[in-house]
Order: sequence, then C-alpha cells, then structure tokens
Amino acid sequence: ITRSTLFDVSFLMLTSIVQTYGSDVVLSERCDSFFEKWVRTCMMERNKLKNPRQILALCEDSIVDELLLSLSKPEAAQLKPSNLTWQDICLNLPGVLHHVLIAWEQETLSSADVKSILDNMKRRLFSFSVCATSYLCAYMYSVRETELLKPLNMIQQFLAPLTTEELSSQENSKERLALSYQIIRKMQ
Repeated sequence: ITRSTLFDVSFLMLTSIVQTYGSDVVLSERCDSFFEKWVRTCMMERNKLKNPRQILALCEDSIVDELLLSLSKPEAAQLKPSNLTWQDICLNLPGVLHHVLIAWEQETLSSADVKSILDNMKRRLFSFSVCATSYLCAYMYSVRETELLKPLNMIQQFLAPLTTEELSSQENSKERLALSYQIIRKMQ
C-alpha cells in the first residue's frame, strides 16, 4: 500500500509540474523512464496534441483484456491485477477506455456499467484517472463534435466526488484526489 501511494503521489506531482512548467523541465534527451515515455507519448499538454492511435499502439491486448476483466468486477476495486506494474496499467488504460467507448457506443455496455468501470479505475490510484483523462482528451480532438459527449461524460465521472469511506481507505487520499482533480481540469 505504501509503495502504491508513493507511486501515485510521485506521478501526480510530476504531472502537475509538467502542466505548470512544461515537459522540457522534466524530460531528458534519453527519455528512458516510464514517466518520460508517458509524457512524450500520452500526456495532453497545452499546444502539444497527442495522437490517440499512437497512444493505443503502446497497449498490449493481453494486458488490456486483463484490465477490462478486473475493472468490470466491483469487488476487485482495490486489487492490483496479477503481476502488472503500475506502469503497465498506466500505459494500457487507453486500450481499456477505447474498448469501453466502443462498447458504450454500440450499447453493449450501459451507462451504469461504464460508471462502475470508471469508479473502479479511480478507486485504485488517482493517477489512473489522470492517464485515462489524457487519452480521452486526445481522443476528443480526433473525433467529430457529435462524438464528444460520451468521452466528456467519462472525464466528468473522474471528477465526481468520492464517499468518505472511499477516501478514508487510502493514505493521503484527500490530497491526492484534489491534485488529480486539478490536473484533470487543466487537461480538459
């Protein structure tokens, strides 16, 4: 739990720094860390649009399937899928969202199902909401105006308040949640 909290805090703080000062402050020329790769390829920044297809190209089908299965189970909200690292999850969440969006558009998933999946994502680590929002923002720049409502609703779900019980189940959750809201609003 402590390591997941440290990952979450570090990810959120670095993302906030990138949003405030620009990616040039954080990125090195070698770009060998997970976070640098994520910022270059996935993070929505002002005046630096990302291609959602390039983001999806980082996804591995087997990991996306495992995440979809895990996030669809309400009782598994606090579990980390088998042997996946947080980095694996962050890089593969766009694939999950892509599948959820398609299923929602085709009405094979209900609004309640989508809400449940997004809530499970947000309850695990708040950085997952940030990763998901970044992909959704990139996606929204690539679709017609008539296709914006569902991804926008998904982002709003990440900004929905958590219950007191959900907040008390994680260390420093109020602070991390507040920082994730701030980051998501800036991305929007």
